[in-house]
Amino acid sequence: MTLPFRSRQPRKYRCFVCGVDFSEYDEFKDHMIEEHEEGREYITCKLCGAVIRDRRLHYRVKHPGVDMPKDSQMRSTVWYDFSGQKRKRRTKKPPFKEGYHVSPKVLQELHYRSGYELEVYKCLDELNEVQGYEVEPKDCVSPYYWKGKWRKYWPDLKILFTDGHIEVWEVKPSNQTDYEQNQIKQNACAENVGKRGWVFKCITEQGINKLRKMIVEQHRRS
Repeated sequence: MTLPFRSRQPRKYRCFVCGVDFSEYDEFKDHMIEEHEEGREYITCKLCGAVIRDRRLHYRVKHPGVDMPKDSQMRSTVWYDFSGQKRKRRTKKPPFKEGYHVSPKVLQELHYRSGYELEVYKCLDELNEVQGYEVEPKDCVSPYYWKGKWRKYWPDLKILFTDGHIEVWEVKPSNQTDYEQNQIKQNACAENVGKRGWVFKCITEQGINKLRKMIVEQHRRS
């Protein structure tokens, strides 16, 4: 019995951020690097250079038996699923957070794309020395040059303190701070806002812990 010939469909590479399909891997990779922010929407495999969103899964499929680097980010911060299928998570708590926070100090819904950003919003709401803050401030947009193109960078926050000084913050896990793109755009922003007398800071886990301690000390004094 002769089995009917079944043609093999050409593989498509789907962007796991915006859902666009590509027929060639190089086109998909160029799209990810140029259109989506490094360290947030994707991570890079240090072994083969592939753009991925889950390092453990990638190593299991592409590099079985190879030890993963222990000092690397395991997953992208933002995770979208365009498969059209609802899948149950094995973990009790989702590894990624995205949503809106209603700030009693700003009196509006603030979009957050990670649990770190949400934690910073909550801390700023509690700190008495913070008069107000703005998410992704338009007046802090900074141009920077990376991979042959001029791009624009929006920092996460602009904070106005009660003593009148202003700080501009980027909220990012510490294992993302050494990415080339992140360093270039943050240096450009620091120079840009520094001309106005403002201070630029990158807030990592250590910075969030410091904010928490400030809140504890504030409650202790009151």
